[in-house]
Amino acid sequence: MGLSIPGAWAAAYVDAAAPCSASEYAPLLQVPAVAKNGAKVPIVVRMTHPMTPDHYVTSVQVMNRRDPIPSKGTFHFTPANGQVYLSFQARMHHGASEVSVTAACNRHGTWSTSSAITVPEDAGG
Repeated sequence: MGLSIPGAWAAAYVDAAAPCSASEYAPLLQVPAVAKNGAKVPIVVRMTHPMTPDHYVTSVQVMNRRDPIPSKGTFHFTPANGQVYLSFQARMHHGASEVSVTAACNRHGTWSTSSAITVPEDAGG
């Protein structure tokens, strides 16, 4: 007897026993290409990674290495979280830079992704 998952939930289901693929589990990062306010840059990180007791994301780190304060946050997870999803605002220094996200899995190591961002000189930050 197979597992039956209704409608929209089926698209979000990830089989924890399936082989690991870098593109499948890489963090998805959303930041604006041009920030309107450098003091409150919206950042969203999500992953379609299993969160089972034997296979889960342990942490996610968000960085902007060009910024005077490069770490934008390190977030820790357990299987009890159920999914990897972050939504927060962070201060970014003006100019062009890159926001990077590194996620650590207890079984397969780390995955990273990044996105370019520009904070105009007159946009705070």
